[in-house]
Amino acid sequence: MFVGVVSAVGGGVLVSVMKDEVPGILLTSAPNALVALLVTGVYAAVDVWDARAAGVAGIVTAVVAHFGAQWLGLRTRRAEGAAGLLLTRSKK
Repeated sequence: MFVGVVSAVGGGVLVSVMKDEVPGILLTSAPNALVALLVTGVYAAVDVWDARAAGVAGIVTAVVAHFGAQWLGLRTRRAEGAAGLLLTRSKK
């Protein structure tokens, strides 16, 4: 799960750097790292029963979680402290 989350976040940072942008993980953005953690958890849980179904479940979870977070307006923000709340709702 650690490798999955690190590769997802690292890939996003790499794309941002190649596009000469500030990586989204350093700014207020969609909760991509939390979505990656959710997807890796679902993949690991389903992989116990069926490897092919795990791939499909992971992809479906990623799409639903991404659009669900966007629909709910969930955004990350910089934590003020170690116990800071990392999700906020965007104002529409």
